[in-house]
Amino acid sequence: MYFNYLRSTVFFSFILLISLAGCKKDNSDTNIKNIYVNNPTDGDILISPFNDGDHSSGVLMTLNKNADIESKIAMGPEILNYAKWEYGGKTRYSYNQYIYKNAPLAVIYSQAVVLDENFNEIRRFNLLPFNGRTAADPNGLDSHDFILLGDDHYIALGAVAQHVNNIPSSLNPAADVTVIATVIQEVNNGQVLWEWNSADYPGFYANSVEGNDFSSNAQVCDYMHCNSLYVDPSDDNIVCSFRDQDQVIKIRRNTGEIMWRLGGKNSDFSMTAAQKFLRQHDATVLFDGSKSTIMLVDNGLKGTRESTRILEIKLDQENKEMLNYKEFDIPGVFIEYMGSVQKRGDTYFIGGGSSKTVLEYNYVTGEKLFEMDLSNYTYRAFKY
Repeated sequence: MYFNYLRSTVFFSFILLISLAGCKKDNSDTNIKNIYVNNPTDGDILISPFNDGDHSSGVLMTLNKNADIESKIAMGPEILNYAKWEYGGKTRYSYNQYIYKNAPLAVIYSQAVVLDENFNEIRRFNLLPFNGRTAADPNGLDSHDFILLGDDHYIALGAVAQHVNNIPSSLNPAADVTVIATVIQEVNNGQVLWEWNSADYPGFYANSVEGNDFSSNAQVCDYMHCNSLYVDPSDDNIVCSFRDQDQVIKIRRNTGEIMWRLGGKNSDFSMTAAQKFLRQHDATVLFDGSKSTIMLVDNGLKGTRESTRILEIKLDQENKEMLNYKEFDIPGVFIEYMGSVQKRGDTYFIGGGSSKTVLEYNYVTGEKLFEMDLSNYTYRAFKY
């Protein structure tokens, strides 16, 4: 009898341990609905939940690996792209704060805000006048990305409405069609070091995958829709993701030369139809000391492939060859818009964007280590 009691106690203790290892629990914060914890990796989680129908309130949230809230700071209007930076022995935080939204084009214009290690504001940045734009022109930044290199040194993104007359005749363009041109601007101490403007490269017009009608002046054509910038550590040039091209390109810093194109209609790297990504986000670079690997969120496309995966594509950039291709399908999740990914050892830490979730998976075993279901969107989620 004692043996049976002991055996039952051990059995139920084991079941309890298994349950606790992957338990779901509630969080009292209204931004968080449910949390699943199963031995996630160490680090602090940064999110900035927002309600797309109400841009009046923004919040910066820092949580520990188990999603216990360490800090929550209300910061006024809507916030996107909350990130942490380390340079010169300093810790800095940045985010993009809502000014206004061009709803038909899904572009949120913003100021970039920089905070010190104690979350005190030290800088605000806008798109600077350059190359014909004046101080009287709109100066909101595109909220999709911002790279902080120093307290007064940064790379910013703009989405500029401009009239163009360099659209190829094969597209039957109207005169003075208005497009949303991607502008990338590097600034140091208030001076523009260089600027890249997509409208200077007319080959992009025909490659848009969003069905822009250049023959009409009745619409503004968002034919690029840049959603990420990243400095390739192998050579300090800029890797950019263009959602409306289904393409990642690399731009030579300072000169603006297009070094290569990956994906889309005119990829410099041979890819099968199954390997090509759709409406991707957050293209970053993993560098192993000799070759660069492009990692991104391959969002998928409603009505075509309603599933999302993480891709790692190792490139021989000089010879334009794909050396390796890895994919990880995120189980049961379709991130139609937004999203981010970080590689941490054998895990992917994933910001679920429009799916209103934050996830961590061991991509080797397929085991889910963490899930946080949100009541609102968070454009990206990072763990540091």
